[in-house]
Amino acid sequence: MMIKKLLLVIFSIVLVGSCKQGETNKQEATQDYSEFENGLSFQHVYDSVIGGKSFQERLDFHKVPGVSVAIFEKGEIVWRKEYGVLKSDSNRKVNSSTKFQAASISKAVAALGVFKLVEQFNLDIDTDVNEYLKKWKVDYGEFSNEEKVTIRRLLSHSAGINVAGFYGYSKSSSIPSLLQLLDGKGNNEKVEVQREPGTEFLYSGGGYSILEQLVEDVSGVRFEEYMNKEIFEPLDMSNSTYNLFPRENISYAHDTTGNTHPEGWLVYPELTGAGLWTTPSDMVKFCVAIENSFYTIDTPLISDDYAKEMLKPSIEWANGIWWGLGVALKGENENTFYWHSGSNPGGYRCMMLDFYKKRTGIIIMTNADNGAALYNEIIDSFFSYKGIPF
Repeated sequence: MMIKKLLLVIFSIVLVGSCKQGETNKQEATQDYSEFENGLSFQHVYDSVIGGKSFQERLDFHKVPGVSVAIFEKGEIVWRKEYGVLKSDSNRKVNSSTKFQAASISKAVAALGVFKLVEQFNLDIDTDVNEYLKKWKVDYGEFSNEEKVTIRRLLSHSAGINVAGFYGYSKSSSIPSLLQLLDGKGNNEKVEVQREPGTEFLYSGGGYSILEQLVEDVSGVRFEEYMNKEIFEPLDMSNSTYNLFPRENISYAHDTTGNTHPEGWLVYPELTGAGLWTTPSDMVKFCVAIENSFYTIDTPLISDDYAKEMLKPSIEWANGIWWGLGVALKGENENTFYWHSGSNPGGYRCMMLDFYKKRTGIIIMTNADNGAALYNEIIDSFFSYKGIPF
């Protein structure tokens, strides 16, 4: 299947305007998504395509204990459903308020916070970030010419910064501070320039840790506090947090066999890169906020200029996939979409995808290492149901 082959290319990264509830429920009640819900397919070992499978059948096959899905159109959730349990040895069901680790989708949400900061404090996204950093500075090493590490380049993974992903920490271990992480005193190497800035795509969670320090140095408050005040509260993302130890209705992590992680989950102090806990419903609000800013609908969270910067191709990655500022980009004309996957070691796989020119998209969050295989099948069914030619 052409769709399936494309999805395997697009969604293979393994790196570490709000909706009114009343209107949302009304929309959900009038939509029939049974064809989507029971239309999952997969490639058989002998290349034949097996279709017509339900979500629950594929959850069981992939040994994914729980998944939460939301589809949105024109600013509202039109279909939302949860399947399975919070942990494999429990009967407690996943519901719409169940929090999952968003993993690298944290970067996209952090990018919106960075743009909010840029507007508030009149920052230049093309200026050397060392002009704004106070408690820590970028170490250019041998790369000390005129090409500098900038906000734009950090957001688009073109700043030449190392540290691709993160490993997580045991809850019982000593959790390093942001400054310790930047200085290589955690379980990653020191964050520094590894390639000449602006010359190539180099996926970097370490670069987003620099942005986290920038937010704190410029705003004068902790990153978690800044995001709560400037992003989560205005968008009514009440089930979203960068708190390392969230409480209430938490989806536990699971390995490839579906067994619960011994500690429940790993801790990710690299907040901008991997530390967000959220739900598909809240992530819909995030996507709608980007759309509303892009089209200047309602009360935009950021200016349309910056929303368009986010969604403008900045640097090519591979196979026609480009990166904007905080999100990856794919497609042409009305079928252009932005997306970000999430994969945290320990057992979370997630996907956010928004055809922003059609104003429709899907959010999928799973609580197991095999979740990527499941969300690829779900997205395949979504494309087929919506008649999207990929």
